[in-house]
Order: sequence, then structure tokens, then C-alpha cells
Amino acid sequence: MLVVIGVISILLIAVVPAFNSINVARGVTRAMNQVSSALELARAEAMATRSYVYVGFVNTTNSDGNAELRCGAVISIDGSSDTTAANLRPVSKLLKLPSILMTNYTNLPASVKAATDVSIQTDSDYVISFPVTAYLKDKFNDSAFDSCPTVQISPQGEILHSLNPAVFFRTTTSVGLVPTHGTVPGTTDGAIVSYYGGTGQLRLTRPL
Repeated sequence: MLVVIGVISILLIAVVPAFNSINVARGVTRAMNQVSSALELARAEAMATRSYVYVGFVNTTNSDGNAELRCGAVISIDGSSDTTAANLRPVSKLLKLPSILMTNYTNLPASVKAATDVSIQTDSDYVISFPVTAYLKDKFNDSAFDSCPTVQISPQGEILHSLNPAVFFRTTTSVGLVPTHGTVPGTTDGAIVSYYGGTGQLRLTRPL
């Protein structure tokens, strides 16, 4: 009996880390797909209604004390670029991604950087570096959105530049994603979701 218990204990020691790694990998993949879908939906809504859509991202901590990335989107009711609270309504439910944080290129794991190309390596194109707004304040009953980096999408599906939203647009914006343990970012896994504003193409980058 003692020998059997000893063998089981050894197997558990070997297997548990493998299961943890699998769960982390699944979490990153799920987050990558959900962020991609959120951006795709925002662009589709903007173009279908000929309205401006604003997508906010925020790194926060959930009730369990673990890191969490949240994403929400609001749309202009009258189709204009008027961002007063009365003219903005939610596009969909709030997206919550537990044990995931957004980051820029510099802070992504080496394995993720190795999977990218030069077109998505500029830190200023990452959502975490985008101008902070209060457009999503009070829209999701979540104070984390009182002030957060915001991607602005025009009725043509373009990523607008905050310095001159009526004319200039960014061709690309990216969301770097890393898994977390508690609130500590991981260093071996992650992904990038890139949105090409001029064409609407979404590119998902993940180490093999």
C-alpha cells in the first residue's frame, strides 16, 4: 500500500505542472480569440450603422485578487463623433478575461516576439499605449472603465488617431496578451491580436 501511494505521489508531482501549462495555454488562446472577436464586432457595428465605436481595454484585478483584462465597447447613438455620455451606448456585454493582462511589444515574452514581423513591433501601436478616455464611464457599472486606453473606430472601420480624429488614422493597432499567476505576468507564453484599420484584417500571433 505504501509503495502504491508513493508511486501515485510521484506521478502527481510530474503530471500537475503539465496540466497547469495546458490550462495556461488554453487561457491565452481563449483570450486571443475573444479580443479578436470584440474588435471584429466593433468594426462591423461601426460600418453597418455608419457610426463611431469606442473600444476600451483595462488591466484590473478581480474579486479573487487575480489579474484580469476587461474589454467593452460603446457606439455613437446618432452616428456622429459626439462622445458625451448621453450619446453613447454599449455595443455588447462586458468581456472579462481572468488571468490575462494586456501589454506592449517590449514586455512580451521572447517567444511571442520571435513569432512577429516588423509591422507589429512598434510600442506606440499597442492599445495599452493609446490615449486614455472616460467614454466608457458608467456604461458597464464598472469603475475600472472610468479612465482607460481607448481605440476609436470610424464609420469606415479605420482606427482613428486621437490627435486629429476627423482626418488621420492608424493603419494598425495591437493588443499584447500575457497569462498571469495571481497578478504576476508570465514570461514564457502570450499572444498578439493585431487589427489593420485600413483593411479590417485581423492577425493573430502566437508561438508554435
